[in-house]
Amino acid sequence: MNKAVLREFISEDNLNLHISHLKSESLRYSILEKSINKLSGLTIYEIARSGLKREERKEAISRLSYIESHKCYFDSFAHLNKKCDSLRRYFGSEEKFLYEIFEVARRGENGFTYVYVDNKGKPIIELASPHSAYLRFSPILALDLYEHAYFLDYGFEREKYLRSAISRLDIEKLEKALT
Repeated sequence: MNKAVLREFISEDNLNLHISHLKSESLRYSILEKSINKLSGLTIYEIARSGLKREERKEAISRLSYIESHKCYFDSFAHLNKKCDSLRRYFGSEEKFLYEIFEVARRGENGFTYVYVDNKGKPIIELASPHSAYLRFSPILALDLYEHAYFLDYGFEREKYLRSAISRLDIEKLEKALT
């Protein structure tokens, strides 16, 4: 987590609120993991295929995917980005790629906008809930669209948050995944 970059578009109070929220979810998952021995060390995919009771499986997937989405979100930002040849190949320019992320994020209400590479090696931008995303793909970048991510600093100006956050996305992470 690059706190310095995150502080460029969310306040220290908001960042601390977000981190404490994640810690709370992590603690809840840890308790769940201790109460269900079969969960220990399993990935989301493994939990989905496990022989757990439906409700236990659903709760475990929900909590763990929420945690993983936030970790991805916290690791999705950097100060400076190099030019990314792969992004230009798929989108025409880095600016067009960032605009596509903005448009997908702007259409959604709650959830995350994820960027991942599909099985053909193509970058995909998708709005999804954490549990549906992690059952289908492994996100490289994530943009949190839940109100707790921005409302404290931006209020109803969600698009201002989106512009600020998107301008700091670490597109080099995606470049590495594409090459």
